[in-house]
Amino acid sequence: MAANLTVAANKRVRGEILALLYSVQPVPVEIRTITNSLLESNMVSVPSIAQHIDYLSGKKYIQVIGEDAAEQILKLTPTGVDLVEGTIEDQGVDV
Repeated sequence: MAANLTVAANKRVRGEILALLYSVQPVPVEIRTITNSLLESNMVSVPSIAQHIDYLSGKKYIQVIGEDAAEQILKLTPTGVDLVEGTIEDQGVDV
């Protein structure tokens, strides 16, 4: 049961990241802005954000721009827009 809760929480966090990026598209957003928003809503801890960013970028839903982790920005890709708008589905993201 604990594993199911973790999976559900991961899906929600990934969906929230995409929703935040969708709300300001096509403008890229600093990772720290996303991090602060998720921390304020008590959705994640700082170390766990990286795994969600990695998942979403690996699926090509977001683009990570910049080499320096402290200065990176995120941008929603066309595939990410499709996911948020419901024209495609991913069982690992709750949008």
